[in-house]
Amino acid sequence: MAYYALLSVSHVLENTLHHDDRYLIHDEKQKSSFLLEKVRFLLDFLDNSSQKSIKAIESLESRIRDAAYKAGDIIESHIRRRYFQESKHQKEKNFFSILQDELAKVIKEIDTIKKMVDNMEDETDVQDLHRRTSSLVASSKSPRNLESKMVGLDDSMRKIRNQLTRGPSNLITVSIVGMGGIGKTTLARKVYEDEIILSHFHIRAWVTVSRDYKFYNTKEIFLSLLDSMGKLTIQDHEKTLEELKQLFRKKLLGTTFLIVMDDVWDTKVWDRVKRLFSNNNDKSRIMMTTRLGSVARKVSPPPQGPHHMRFLTEEESWSLFCANVFGKDRCPCELEPVGKKIVQNCRRLPLAIVVVAGLLSKATRTVHHWTNVGENLSSLIDSNGEQCSKILSLSYKNLPHHLKACFLYFGIFQKYSDINVSTLFKLWVAEGFINSAENKTLEDMAEENLLDLVDRNLILVSERSSIGKIKTCMIHDLLHDLCVREVQREKFFHVTDWNLHSIPNGNSLRRLILPSVSVKSSTD
Repeated sequence: MAYYALLSVSHVLENTLHHDDRYLIHDEKQKSSFLLEKVRFLLDFLDNSSQKSIKAIESLESRIRDAAYKAGDIIESHIRRRYFQESKHQKEKNFFSILQDELAKVIKEIDTIKKMVDNMEDETDVQDLHRRTSSLVASSKSPRNLESKMVGLDDSMRKIRNQLTRGPSNLITVSIVGMGGIGKTTLARKVYEDEIILSHFHIRAWVTVSRDYKFYNTKEIFLSLLDSMGKLTIQDHEKTLEELKQLFRKKLLGTTFLIVMDDVWDTKVWDRVKRLFSNNNDKSRIMMTTRLGSVARKVSPPPQGPHHMRFLTEEESWSLFCANVFGKDRCPCELEPVGKKIVQNCRRLPLAIVVVAGLLSKATRTVHHWTNVGENLSSLIDSNGEQCSKILSLSYKNLPHHLKACFLYFGIFQKYSDINVSTLFKLWVAEGFINSAENKTLEDMAEENLLDLVDRNLILVSERSSIGKIKTCMIHDLLHDLCVREVQREKFFHVTDWNLHSIPNGNSLRRLILPSVSVKSSTD
């Protein structure tokens, strides 16, 4: 949480300079202003580097966070002492020299890292081009993921298949939107491989775009699409982007095609390729999957709109579990009660069900063992379902900095609880997570942040008011577990079990959560 550590320090400095400046001597005011400039520089740096998946930056963030926390502690301690000792006129000459020494180390390191990042990006573009292209091409050939079986959702499949094969003759885009692990890709793949779809479209192509599209160029997208169509030759890799575009247009000319763009995180990729899909009134279609409502609405505007994925029913969840554990066999009677309890704890999320089923399919089929799995479900999903954890954490890692702390704050609430948004907004504001904006209240900005998290399918709406505003919300269990893991790693807060020996030593502890007094319900 380097960003919010810096934001907190900037708030402290701004408040000190504007309201508590009487506690500073002239030299300290100058140094405060200088320090504030450095903090703002660091904030800008993190803003500009938020999407760079470079380990050096992640390591640097922890150093910035720790230095910022220390800076905030020193500033607030100084003001507090000055407040109580104002009449004594005592001066602390080494206050800002200590503070500047700490931040100077980080700023110097940032200058070095920024140069490294620039060099690394240039080298990565050349050295990793073939690796990334191969990855994209491989995914275009074989659109497979962890969720290998689809149970239920027949209604969704029929609806999407009808949208693809019926309706207007002009080119339209059908988008599927939902949280990570809910089965978007599985549904799209089942539709893609459906016999009616196979007979309806002359050409089909599939490309998995992923969140790292910005590190790829458009040429790689077209190479992947051509490869998926079975139209790619060795010589095509040497063609320019314009030559590939012409080749792609030529392959699609006079055909009815279906293009699937899986896991799209940004509308930029759509803006760059949509002009290549000719609209010849031949009932060709584009199908897209995304976690982001903003992307889905752009490519599938009203009246059609996006298709929102739903959670499985309890019956569908049990069927998916049994299909992955027992195949065509039935679940033994003695395992059914504990098995259904395990499935219930997966909270109707297909990815979680498949991960647990994969573990149990290779394990001893005894009531004792299954009971043990049920009691340790969260940790087992985390340790045995690396892909599950990665899929869910992608949504968090892709958040802009101003939303990360707001999302992680859901970890202070108990699982399964409906959260009153009015209480949530007050907590966000009190923590300093909400930036002010012209002509908008802090509550308005907090509401925008919540709507953004809902739009990204990270937070679920529980209840709305009569005018459509969110009254209560909640977070899925597995995302709650993700919050708790991340906040511990980021030193955002510490969860204790009342054992004083479990509380970390030192000054790194910022927030302490006690299990029995965490925020529980919408009425708290």
